[in-house]
Amino acid sequence: MCASPGGAQQPPSKQPKNGQKQQKKQRHTKRFTAQEEALRVEAIVDAKERDMAARGRCERCWHNARDGHCICAHLETLRFRLDVRFVLYTHHKEYYCAGDDAKVLAAVAPDAAEVFVYGRRGDDARLGAILRAPCAERRCLLLFPDDGAATVDSFFAAPGAAPVPARGAAAGAPFYVVVVDATWTLARKMARHLDRLLGGALPHVKLETDVVSVYARTQSRTGRVCTVEAIALFLREVGESDELFRKMVAMVETNNRALKHEYAKRRADLWASGPTMGNPAWYYAMRVDEGVS
Repeated sequence: MCASPGGAQQPPSKQPKNGQKQQKKQRHTKRFTAQEEALRVEAIVDAKERDMAARGRCERCWHNARDGHCICAHLETLRFRLDVRFVLYTHHKEYYCAGDDAKVLAAVAPDAAEVFVYGRRGDDARLGAILRAPCAERRCLLLFPDDGAATVDSFFAAPGAAPVPARGAAAGAPFYVVVVDATWTLARKMARHLDRLLGGALPHVKLETDVVSVYARTQSRTGRVCTVEAIALFLREVGESDELFRKMVAMVETNNRALKHEYAKRRADLWASGPTMGNPAWYYAMRVDEGVS
C-alpha cells in the first residue's frame, strides 16, 4: 500500500475482475439483428442525404457545390473498350463522403458502375439477383487481396473462366467486377458477408502490384491502393488501354485537389485531430492548407 501525505495508509484501488471487464465490453458491443441493422443503416443514409442537401453538396461528386468545390466539370466520361460492369459495394461510412474515391467512377461511368450500400435494406437482394448468374458462369469476381485470392492470370487460366468480352461482342454478356469500398478492417467484414450472400460462388482475385497510391488518404501497406486505382490496374491487366488507366488515376488526383481546397479553411493538422472530427478527412497525413493555391 502507498502512504498519503498525512501518513495514513490508503486502501488499494479496486481492480475489476475479468468477468466484470467482459460484461462491460459486452454492454458496449450491442449486436443487431439483420432487420435492426438495415433500419439503422437506412436511418444513417437518410440523415446523410438530408445533410447533403442542407450543406449544398453535389449529388454526383459529393463535394460542396455551394462553396464552389464541385468537380463534375473536371470529370471526363469514360469509354471502355471492354464490356465490364462495376459493383461498388460501399460501407455507409463512405457513402456521401467527399473523400471517397469510388463515387467518382459512378459519376463518370453511370451506365457501367452502380453503388450499393452495405446493410441498406433491399441492396443485398438486388445485388444477389444481379450477380448469381455471372457467378455461376465464371464472369464475375471480387477484387480483394485475402489469403485465398487468385491472381488475375490464374483466375482466367482456370477451367470455365470466361474472358472479359469486348464491348459490342456478339455474346452480349458483360463481365462483373465487384469491389468493397471501405477501410481495410471493414472491407474484410464486407467481403465475408458477400461470400455468405452468394454462397461462396464469388471468386476473390488479387492484384500483384507495388505501385504507390496517389490517393489522399494514407495507405498503411506498400501496394495497397484505393478502389478506383485497383479497378484501373485490373482493367489494364485484362486489356484496357494505358490511356484509360491514366484517366482513371487522374480522377483520383482531381478528387484529392478538391479535398485540399474544401478543407483548407480548417487550418489544422487533420491527422492529429483524429476521428473526433466526424469526417474521414482525418485520414489525411498532411495539413490541408499545404499546397493550396
